[in-house]
Amino acid sequence: MRRLATWSVFLIVGGVAFTAIVAAVVNDDSPSSSSGVGTKSTSDVSLCDSKQLELSIRASGFVGHVAALRDSGTEPCDVGELHVTATVVDRNGQRVPATVAPPQEFTGVIHPGEELVETFDYSARCGQKGPFSATVIAVGEVGSVRTTSPVAYRRDPFKASSCKQT
Repeated sequence: MRRLATWSVFLIVGGVAFTAIVAAVVNDDSPSSSSGVGTKSTSDVSLCDSKQLELSIRASGFVGHVAALRDSGTEPCDVGELHVTATVVDRNGQRVPATVAPPQEFTGVIHPGEELVETFDYSARCGQKGPFSATVIAVGEVGSVRTTSPVAYRRDPFKASSCKQT
């Protein structure tokens, strides 16, 4: 009988805990999403000033490279639609074919310290040698943001080279 009472209490407490967790997730009662005094709702967020946006480029394994847009301000803001283009050149200034992955834009609200990311990749033609330099430009209703950075070409080990070996 004691064992039955112990299991009953355990199941009741577990059920209450499970229900509380589900309610918190469904209602999103987390402190970061609460709309208490001093926080702004999405409709109250103004458009970003391009001066408070920073753009950077970093490597991302075999996926290519990441263009990261960061809000350096103190308040969240709406980036609107910033269309992203990437240009890569070799050491002689010759363009290297570059592709930005869909959706090819930054959109929505960004919070201080948060990043919106877009990936891009490029393929060197036969005979093109590094170092390579990438320029990413994001243009939209809030203005434009631009960055240029050296990038390292890493050949995909799973693809055969299309260059003729002599």
